[in-house]
Amino acid sequence: MTAYLTTHPFAKIGVFALLLIPFLLLINAFSPPPELLPESYSSTILALEFVTSPEEVKAILNPLSVEQVKDLDTINYIDFGFMLFYSVFLLLFVLKLRSFDQRYWVRYLWIMPVAIFIFDLLENIQLLQITALYVGTVHEQEWLAPIWRLQLFTWLKWGGLALCMVAIAASIMRMYSMTRLIFASLLSVPFLMLVVTSAAKSVTTRDAFASSVFFAFFVLVVYCFIIKQSNSHEINVLYESNQ
Repeated sequence: MTAYLTTHPFAKIGVFALLLIPFLLLINAFSPPPELLPESYSSTILALEFVTSPEEVKAILNPLSVEQVKDLDTINYIDFGFMLFYSVFLLLFVLKLRSFDQRYWVRYLWIMPVAIFIFDLLENIQLLQITALYVGTVHEQEWLAPIWRLQLFTWLKWGGLALCMVAIAASIMRMYSMTRLIFASLLSVPFLMLVVTSAAKSVTTRDAFASSVFFAFFVLVVYCFIIKQSNSHEINVLYESNQ
């Protein structure tokens, strides 16, 4: 194991990423049953993140019982831990990436995971406020401000994740290896889906876009366990020679 960790520079970061699994299991445990999923969405909480009006909020939450709405709040509380761990995972990855890529913009790539964490935190606060307003006897007009803020923070978070993945892809793509080119191509998918979603503006593309981000995280974790140090030394020389 020690030899493996020595030859695979990102492996420890990949091990850290496995700490996300308990959060995913908890989120799944508190999620509403599949038959209550909003149309064209793979997750109720994801559908709620992309709402644009009180009518959409009611369409998502009306089929749920009071207990199931409370479960959505529980998911959001669990997500505070989840967002911290995935943001730290991204932060550790981009900090390690600087060891092999000395370009100016890569040195400051750490800002993106920090910003993403802040946007996700603010997004969750809006979600909790919206469910509280839904459960309470509050006029729908009061939902408009948190819904507007939710749209802002949701797109900043998801868009930030897509940009972070494509930035990582741009870095590892210069490593002149077919394996790395494949990983870079897969990590670029969320950005392409972001462009498609921005143009199409449909429920289906939003869900596919979010799913592509989750897939990119999986690809990034696999990358951590596969890439070997022997190739990284060669890459470091290539980076320095191209500055």
